[in-house]
Amino acid sequence: MKIKKLNSHTYCLFCGTGPRNNERLDGHHVQYFPEPLIMFVHPDCHDQIHARKRYAGLEPIKQWIWYKKGDCEKYYALKKKQYKDPNYIHTRVALNKKLANPVLTYGNHNSFRRNN
Repeated sequence: MKIKKLNSHTYCLFCGTGPRNNERLDGHHVQYFPEPLIMFVHPDCHDQIHARKRYAGLEPIKQWIWYKKGDCEKYYALKKKQYKDPNYIHTRVALNKKLANPVLTYGNHNSFRRNN
């Protein structure tokens, strides 16, 4: 499943400013299906979108929530199933200690290896 990103992690799409005090921006899922779509936002802006913590009691901001109830659980169950399936292709980049070249690993991590 390829994830489409609406913005980079260098600024918050909700308020338009960059990270504050070296904080990391959260990836907020705008939708899970048919393709995952995320936007990077400040943790506080993320709480505001979902109307949680200090924004509890307010309405969630529907402009940034396009998924149906239950989509989150379905998405992560599918992701977990794909990760556990030995036939699912995993691409992992690791450093080859001797040559410092990327090593691509496919399948169940033993089925195919390319070392340069």
